[in-house]
Amino acid sequence: MNPLIAFCGLDCASCEARTATIHNDNALRTRVAQKWSALNHADIRPEDIHCTGCRVDGVKTPYCDHLCPIRQCALQHGVAHCGECAEMAHCDTLHCVTDNAPAEVLANLTDTDYTIRLERPEDYRAAEELTRDAFWNVYRPGCQEHYVLHCYRNRPEFIPELSFVMEKDGRLIGQVMFVRTALEIITSNSQLPADDCSQHSTLNPQLRIATFGPICIAPDYKRKGYGLKLLQYALARAKEIGIGAVCMEGNIDFYRHAGFVVASTLGVHYHGEPIEDEVPYFLAQELVPGYLQGQHTMDAPAGQSQSVAEETAPREPASATPRKEYLYTTPQGYFAAIEHPDAFAAYEATFPHKEKQTLPTQIFPE
Repeated sequence: MNPLIAFCGLDCASCEARTATIHNDNALRTRVAQKWSALNHADIRPEDIHCTGCRVDGVKTPYCDHLCPIRQCALQHGVAHCGECAEMAHCDTLHCVTDNAPAEVLANLTDTDYTIRLERPEDYRAAEELTRDAFWNVYRPGCQEHYVLHCYRNRPEFIPELSFVMEKDGRLIGQVMFVRTALEIITSNSQLPADDCSQHSTLNPQLRIATFGPICIAPDYKRKGYGLKLLQYALARAKEIGIGAVCMEGNIDFYRHAGFVVASTLGVHYHGEPIEDEVPYFLAQELVPGYLQGQHTMDAPAGQSQSVAEETAPREPASATPRKEYLYTTPQGYFAAIEHPDAFAAYEATFPHKEKQTLPTQIFPE
């Protein structure tokens, strides 16, 4: 990693205090001291503006040297930077930086041997091949996830600003995409109906959220931390563009490291499962704290006016009513292969033959 990237992920090369130090620019020191004094409501003197960088040898400002809680935490834990810490995704100490520049911070805290960028049309086939290889014989004999990706790009719920690929050594090794969806507000009372979630109407008010998937890493790069870094980057970008919460289906043992919890703990229930049951594979995360009980809304999906999105969002402050409870239904686009078997078979025929296997670990055996 670039040694001028601070423990927190900010780039010291762009810091005016370092520039003043390197060039011995007293006029710049004075301007920085005045600016920092106003921002921090503190008396910072020009003679305090001496710093060569957070992680490099040399002089530091008093704050960077012994007051910055992020730097002190990293030194105490013996990590080279916050990107090496397993708690980074939900670190209370780091939030003062990540809340303001999450994508920049995550990009700087990742290894420089790979790149995360938006997917381009010329990536589509390679991304689908990667997804096919990653999911083949994992959940069922063969897989369908590459067809889901193929079809979703043409659906209005697809969020192109959140369709990412990861590259390493000139090769595509990772992919993730997000789609807009909504939670049905099934009650705002403390007493929940005791029946099955599947019996609820879909005419109730809704709260806009997002889901993601498929997300995949090339088989030879799995279990090396790339998937978590790709997901953390994507979630940070999702928050930046106004996504308040994300629900998905997955393994809590992995996704907890990215900040996810079992969704029922946030009052979100899975369609078709009894409300009183904890569904361990149905997970959720609030990207905006309090979003599920607050007044925040997402932008309206393509084809829907903003007024509709505003009308379907809850308006009361969380403190005014008991906790809201929600119902989540998997977006219809994820069943493309089941609903259109002939089209899926024709699409699958364009790929090289791979042997389908029935394995005891599969959850959808044929």
